[in-house]
Amino acid sequence: MAKELQYRRGTSAMLDSAVGAFAEVQVDVQSKELRVFDGETPGGFPIGRKPFLTARGMLDSPEGSRGLGAAWEAGEDKYTEVAADDPDYDVEKTGGIRLINRSDVYQPIAFGWTDGDDIAPYIEQFWAGRWTIFVGPQGNSYPTLTRRVELDTDDVTTFAKRFHLDGCFIQQTSDTACIVLESGTAGPSIPKVQVYGGDTILFSDASIGWDVMDIRRTEFHKHTVWGSLINASQGTAWRLHNKNAYTERTKLIDCEARYVRHAVNFHMAGGEDGGLSFARTYITNMTLSGGVSGYSLIAITTEVEASLAVAAANDYTIGEVITQASSGATAVVSGWPEGRDTLFVRNIVGTFGTGGPVVGATSAASKTPSNVITPRLPNVYDSRIVGITANMNDGVIFMDLGGGMRGTRIANLGFEASPGTTAYVFKHLNNWTFVRPQIELPDIFRAGYSGNIALNYNARTSKSNWAAHFWDGLRLFPSDFTPDTLEGTISMADGVGWNPGSVGTPDGAKGIFAYIGTNWRRFMMLLQAAAADFSNDAALINTASQKHLGAMALDTTFSRMRIATGASAASSWAYLSSPPFGVTASRPASPVVGEHYYDQTLAKPIWWSGSVWKDAAGTNV
Repeated sequence: MAKELQYRRGTSAMLDSAVGAFAEVQVDVQSKELRVFDGETPGGFPIGRKPFLTARGMLDSPEGSRGLGAAWEAGEDKYTEVAADDPDYDVEKTGGIRLINRSDVYQPIAFGWTDGDDIAPYIEQFWAGRWTIFVGPQGNSYPTLTRRVELDTDDVTTFAKRFHLDGCFIQQTSDTACIVLESGTAGPSIPKVQVYGGDTILFSDASIGWDVMDIRRTEFHKHTVWGSLINASQGTAWRLHNKNAYTERTKLIDCEARYVRHAVNFHMAGGEDGGLSFARTYITNMTLSGGVSGYSLIAITTEVEASLAVAAANDYTIGEVITQASSGATAVVSGWPEGRDTLFVRNIVGTFGTGGPVVGATSAASKTPSNVITPRLPNVYDSRIVGITANMNDGVIFMDLGGGMRGTRIANLGFEASPGTTAYVFKHLNNWTFVRPQIELPDIFRAGYSGNIALNYNARTSKSNWAAHFWDGLRLFPSDFTPDTLEGTISMADGVGWNPGSVGTPDGAKGIFAYIGTNWRRFMMLLQAAAADFSNDAALINTASQKHLGAMALDTTFSRMRIATGASAASSWAYLSSPPFGVTASRPASPVVGEHYYDQTLAKPIWWSGSVWKDAAGTNV
């Protein structure tokens, strides 16, 4: 039943001891809050709440309905109330109390970032702090990157740093804007740096998205780098960079590079204890598009114009000028590798040799090189470049080959170029210091593709093929160049560009060869044809695909073996087995040109010219 609202007032002490009537409302004249009573509970229940004076007050409040403190606790976010004399303490900030986040997740928006702000200082703050996860700003605007950001793993106090960039587009605004992941020492591979998702948009042709330098175990997953969103400029997506150490065990998995000059650039700078190799690099399931004519999407470059093999190369000084009197050559010292048995040089004038000492202008070091390599390319060995698809512009090259690529496998490639254009699979740097890679070639010979995807951009010095495995066989691609001469190598010669032992054109056809001992040996394939075909120039048995010097065939008409004495002229098939024999009256009734018969009556071999039987002297018999 209805009851009128009762209203009273009093001090805090008076209300705290009062029980009040059911539904009675009283006003605390001191705290300026309302209380409603149920007729049983002393002090009643506050309606108008006074503000908390401290964050601790909110966290300690028993009133779950007041929300904020309970929500923080439920979310397991931990906050610390600092002392009044702490520099982080700020009670005069308008609108409330400053709270310091102590979780492992760093969100720039919590530290003042707003749409379009430069993300650089927030990345640096994350890197310097104890956070392990950076969550990139999301939305329909781009965080900008206005300058170079150098992130040295030596400065990190955690075991990992992870960038979660899904939905985040980082827009560069200058040529120098770049995120550099580096190590100032050649120490252990800690912390591991990982980037997940997101996009980077380059500023110009000179831009680099991510510069991974002298660091191990960096991983990128499902990250995309754009030269520009509208293909207006083309920079470098990832530069893997050896300067004063090694960049190894880098993983680019399920990543994408669009409208770039280089998707991945293996670059050797050659500094103090500079790295010679990019070992165990994994580039898998990468999608590429665009490119610049004459440039490789996966490139191998170097600043080391030559390497001079000398002992204790660190006796020289980086940056000093060296001179070799015997050759007249000069250069500037760039550095040396970790083994300190090679001197890296640049700005060469002339040609260095092994005929005299190389003297340093500052250090006075004087050593005679035992070997000179020009230029010195890095080694990309024990690596995997697998599952790459690309839609390439005219004149674009997929990958450079050179340096040292032992144990590296290149496979599962799929390429496309527009009709009327020509893109290339490989550019041969023709400067090998180590074993070649194993390559499974793409099927560029299929219909519709052979006209616009070429295997080689330029001439090469050698190649290693990796046979393509199929459900029902093994495919060896015809090679127009001599493969590596390694014991046990099996390869298919095209008989033109590669002509092992001079048994190809003009002396024969393509074929399968094995390298045994010190030379190539042909696998002999037994051919067969009717007797009439051996004298028919148009017959398959006399085509370049089957006939070569030494080819052996079975004459199915007379069940006799023949051998080719050359690659041309149908008459160059000679019998290996003995001819049939008999008396003159038993000569074959329907002989074919070149057929032999031993006439026992005449006691000599004869042969059929096409019209008459003749003896070896050509006399009709």
